[in-house]
This record gives sequence, C-alpha cells and structure tokens, in this order.
Amino acid sequence: MLWPQGAAGHNVRAWAELLVVEANTNPAVMFDVRLGLDIQRQAQRVSEHWNETLRYHKNVPYGYELRQVRTSAEWLLTNTMLL
Repeated sequence: MLWPQGAAGHNVRAWAELLVVEANTNPAVMFDVRLGLDIQRQAQRVSEHWNETLRYHKNVPYGYELRQVRTSAEWLLTNTMLL
C-alpha cells in the first residue's frame, strides 16, 4: 500500500487502510469483510474531524463533531479485541 503524500503518519484513514490491508495479507489474521469496512468507516469519521494542523489553532469543535469522534473512538477501542 502506498502511503498518501503529505500524510506524515498523521492520516487516520490511511492507518486504518494499512491495518486492513496488512491483516488481509496474513491468512491467520484475515478480517471479515464487514469488520474491515467498519474499521475504515470509523477511521474516516475521525479523519473528517481531525487534522494535524488543528493542533496549531484555537479551534473549538461543535458538539456533534465531538459526539461523532467519540462514538468512533469508542467503537475502535471496544473492538480492538477483534483486531
């Protein structure tokens, strides 16, 4: 898998894709297709509201943005046993 240019390791979506691709190249670890899609979907939601450059600004997120990221982060934490 090629890493997206300019991502410098801060691309949440790219990490999720890498996790799924790498897991699916190992027959002992292969993810169910639905699990792989769920991982990517949750990472995409986090990625939509988080950007490395936000750390350098005084941004205040909207409540719905916090809820979406929290929900996705909780899903990822809850399902780490499946990863």
